[in-house]
Amino acid sequence: PRGAMHTARDVVRFALPGAEPFEVSKAALVARAAFFGPAADEAGSVDWSADELAKVVSALGPGASEQLPAVLRALGDPRDPPDWGVLLERCGLVRVFAVAHILGAAELLEQVRASAAGGGAESRLQRAVAELRAEADEGALRSALRHGFDRGSPVKLIHAAAAADAVEALRIIVSEEDALGDVAAAASAPGDVLSPLDIRDGSGRTALHLCAIHDCAAVAAVLIEASANLEALCDPPEEVEEEGAESGSVAIAKKFGIRTPLHLAALHD
Repeated sequence: PRGAMHTARDVVRFALPGAEPFEVSKAALVARAAFFGPAADEAGSVDWSADELAKVVSALGPGASEQLPAVLRALGDPRDPPDWGVLLERCGLVRVFAVAHILGAAELLEQVRASAAGGGAESRLQRAVAELRAEADEGALRSALRHGFDRGSPVKLIHAAAAADAVEALRIIVSEEDALGDVAAAASAPGDVLSPLDIRDGSGRTALHLCAIHDCAAVAAVLIEASANLEALCDPPEEVEEEGAESGSVAIAKKFGIRTPLHLAALHD
């Protein structure tokens, strides 16, 4: 059941470019977003100007900044909890994540990560990446890559971009070598040494495998140019015939599979 986070009338009033002036619960906003912590020391209601949020808007970029008013309304919602699901559906996972990160909204960050990792995550992430606009959302996408957006999800942003044929998003992802390396290190099994481009999803497939399945030639070209592994295997068979086969080959087939991206491209042609 929902409860009220506060009973006081104190509010924070916002006047942001492109949005009608609005006000939110001061107590709720301060509790949910560290950025607004100093407001707790000011008596009564507070006016927060566009100038005071100028650095936030600049860091977010145009795409995520458009969602700032909606995120602020949710963070300042006196109900506990707010309707996070509606916010994520309307504003997009990646954009909301970027805003939540810069505002220090830990609860909202975890809500985004849970949504990215929960049931239906594959299609949800594909939709989230496909709706991004390359220039407007570059800052938000880089923030997501660098700060663990897909930390708990078996499907990573690189997989979602590949399956969605989101070429410009994938270019940004591939350019984030350090962040992608951290994702690969966290996702790899002990002893595995994988190129960041060859991170496997929950089905054991790399981004290039997904390109082959979904016939995403432009994205595949970006991955190949960046040196994605053309010989990576996926789809382990249910049974492997060991008679007459080399033990090493059998072990590889059992662990990784028997199909390369080229095999998958032919199967799904």
